[in-house]
Amino acid sequence: MQSRPRRARSAPEKLEFAWEPFHRVIEEALPLLKRHYEELGLDEPFDPDWRSLMFMERNGRLVIATMRVDGRLVGYCGGLLINYLASQSYRVVMVNALYIEDTYRGPLGHVREFLAMMTAFAHEHKASGLEMGPQGRHRRGIGRLLVKLGWKLSPEPSWRISV
Repeated sequence: MQSRPRRARSAPEKLEFAWEPFHRVIEEALPLLKRHYEELGLDEPFDPDWRSLMFMERNGRLVIATMRVDGRLVGYCGGLLINYLASQSYRVVMVNALYIEDTYRGPLGHVREFLAMMTAFAHEHKASGLEMGPQGRHRRGIGRLLVKLGWKLSPEPSWRISV
């Protein structure tokens, strides 16, 4: 009796998280950014303020954490280091964008990794916390996810966690 041939297994995908310079990754990220914006279902047109974004990056105020699978960009998390205008010593990191392609959504570990990277950035810059203001269709879903991860809804329509 002849045995059945073994089914070929595909090699596991190599998942990597890293910090990448905004100006180097933006062209590659643009299709993901556009999909992300479409998913939000906002009324405003997609029209980024590129000059301000580049200014913030040059001044160490904008960071991008990326998620790659076998070298292909499949997710990103952008953070802005912000000083409150009324208190120069009070800083927060605003998690401005967090997007993961559909295929790689689901495991909380991916979101945890992005937020851990943002937390490390906040610690490095003596920020007191992270804030996130989910928009559009994602607001409720992201809110439930952030509660699972220990975040609290602050009085404003944003989410906050101390670091």
